[in-house]
Amino acid sequence: MKARSVRIEGNTVYVPLARDGTREAVIDFDDFRDLQLLGLNPNWHSKGGNVMALGSNGVLVVVSRVLMDAKEGQVVSHENKDRLDLRRGNLSLAAGFSVNHDRALLSLDRAERLKASEDRRSELSMGRPIIKASEDSFDKLFSPA
Repeated sequence: MKARSVRIEGNTVYVPLARDGTREAVIDFDDFRDLQLLGLNPNWHSKGGNVMALGSNGVLVVVSRVLMDAKEGQVVSHENKDRLDLRRGNLSLAAGFSVNHDRALLSLDRAERLKASEDRRSELSMGRPIIKASEDSFDKLFSPA
């Protein structure tokens, strides 16, 4: 897929989020360049209110999380509440629920991503940890005394 044209005005880059360019994400030039060096595809889109992009390894990441290097358990806050405004001055990290470290996902190959995803799904299984137990231990725990 051909890269969409971005618009640069001074130190600000406007990245179209659709082919028709009706919506744009806004980001500082240096940060846009750094994301390109990390291998992020320049064809971004909006999903669930977040700006998303594909890494060179095929993983879909949230651009603001990569930019802020948000770890598991951290969320990115947008000070002006505009989630398309990815300028560094508008972003901050806060404690919250997130299971991904998007920036680290960019360095994983496909096999590593699949394994990490399976491990995470098993770990989270409906919000409860998976307990591996034999039938005997189950019977002991849940049989009437």
